[in-house]
Parts: sequence; C-alpha cells; structure tokens
Amino acid sequence: MNPLSQSLRFLVLAAATASLAACATRPPPPVSGRWTPVNHYDEQSMALPLRPDYVYYATPVDRTLKGLLARWAHDSKMQLEYTHDTDFTLYRAVAEVHSDDLRAAVNQLSAMYAAQQVVIGVDGDRIVVRRAPSTASTTAPAAPAASAH
Repeated sequence: MNPLSQSLRFLVLAAATASLAACATRPPPPVSGRWTPVNHYDEQSMALPLRPDYVYYATPVDRTLKGLLARWAHDSKMQLEYTHDTDFTLYRAVAEVHSDDLRAAVNQLSAMYAAQQVVIGVDGDRIVVRRAPSTASTTAPAAPAASAH
C-alpha cells in the first residue's frame, strides 16, 4: 500500500470521527417547575366553558366614554344611542369597572359621570346616553307679602 493512500484513509477516518463527536450533545437537564404528565386521565371531570362570560371593562384604547360604550354595544350586539351633546375622556376610576353584567357596568359608569350630568342606561337592545335633567329649579320669585293696615 502506498503511503499516500494510508494518509488519505487516516484523514477520512479522523474527519468522520470528528464529525460524529461534534454531534454529541449533553443530556437534557432534569424537569423542574410546574408541569403536567401526559397520557393519563384525571380522577374527576372538570367543566371547560366553551364560551366564557363576557367581562365589561375599560381599556386605554377606548379613550372616551362614547368609544367605550360603542365597543360594549358592538360586542353585545346592541345599538348605542348617544344623545348627550358632549363626549368625555375616561379617567382612572373607570378602570375599576369589571362586570359580566352589562346593566351593572352601565350603572357604575352612570354613577361615575353623574357630576357631568350624564345618565347611562340599558333600554331593550340599546345602550342609551343622555343629559341628566337639570336639578336647579326655575321658580318665580315670591310675591311680596301684603301688608295689613
């Protein structure tokens, strides 16, 4: 055998050994943390809601009262009847509204915006927003008392 052929065989064998060694990996670390084993059944059945309840809440994207109520009306397949002549920005307290009941959420908003003379309610398939009636009474001045002579 010629020496060139032997060195070529050695180089091929060394390259094959090096490439196999490069593919070797360390074993995976042991499993830690919370995990669930697969391929087994639980002891009891658990209900999984197919349509979870809708939660009425404000997001920063809503920006205004009308925008918030328009989203709620759309999501509830209702109409928004906004007859108030002013729209209002949302403020921090509105973030506390979280309810799966539309009427309860609307009542909370109505109480929050009462100082701005806003009344919000649900009427059939409509969310209605209107200006609150003025509480100032416009009574005529009292007539002067007649004097007895």
